Parts: sequence; C-alpha cells; structure tokens
Amino acid sequence: MIDKRHFILFVLILLLSSSGTVMGQFVSFRLELPAGVSFKSKVIGPNPENPDQQMIWIEMVANENLTVLLDLREVDSGKYYDGLVYFLNDGTVNFAQAEIVSQGNQTLQLDNRGMLIRNLEPLANSLHAWLGLPATKGIVAKIEYP
Repeated sequence: MIDKRHFILFVLILLLSSSGTVMGQFVSFRLELPAGVSFKSKVIGPNPENPDQQMIWIEMVANENLTVLLDLREVDSGKYYDGLVYFLNDGTVNFAQAEIVSQGNQTLQLDNRGMLIRNLEPLANSLHAWLGLPATKGIVAKIEYP
C-alpha cells in the first residue's frame, strides 16, 4: 500500500504541475524561403503613351494572389519617380490595356479580382501580372512581397 505521506506528496506534485502560470516571450526572426514568386523582365515594344520610348515589362508570377509593394525612386535625388509606370493584372499580355500607376509607394495586387487562387474560375496554377517601366536609366524599383 501507499504510505499516507507519499500519497500527499504525490497529490501535491500533481496539483503543482497541473496548475501554474506559463510565461512566454515572442521571438522575431527573418527566414528567407523561396515563396513561389519569380520576377522576369523583358523589353517588349513601345510605351503605350509614347511610341518612341521602349518599355521594360517585368512579369510577376506567384502561386497565390499576393499584394506587392512598389517603391519607385530616382537614383540621383532619391525622390519619387514621377514618370509613367504601367501595371497589368488582368491575366492577359495585352499591354495596351495596362493601367497607369501613380508616383510614390503603391500597393498592387497580382490579380484584379481580389480573390484567393483556389476561388478563381477557371482554376489557375499561378497568377501573372506585368509591371511596365520605361527603359531609362536612373530609376530604382523596389518590389516587396510578404
């Protein structure tokens, strides 16, 4: 049989181990993983507004409907680039239908329907969007995605 002292000690240990305060600390770290996103640039024809100027179209391909942050600045001054920049996110390559992006920081979504890829009809394996920049020197384009 169990001794009364051992039984009381056992119950006390059981009570102390089952009730108590747990404290935690949040840890933040940066982990870089390939997220199924790729950026490819191509020089494809003229600017829709100015046929004499060539455009560099950057194709953004992702496995999910991401929102990307775009920051365009001039290299020399660090000011926001105020030229015309285009964004096409309707799933086509019809660059004449691209929308003009205003200057400064922009939030752009890869698919203009605003839905997750699993809810899109017809079902797609990846989403494609195009960012059109003029083929000129002196522009720094930062594209960030979560």
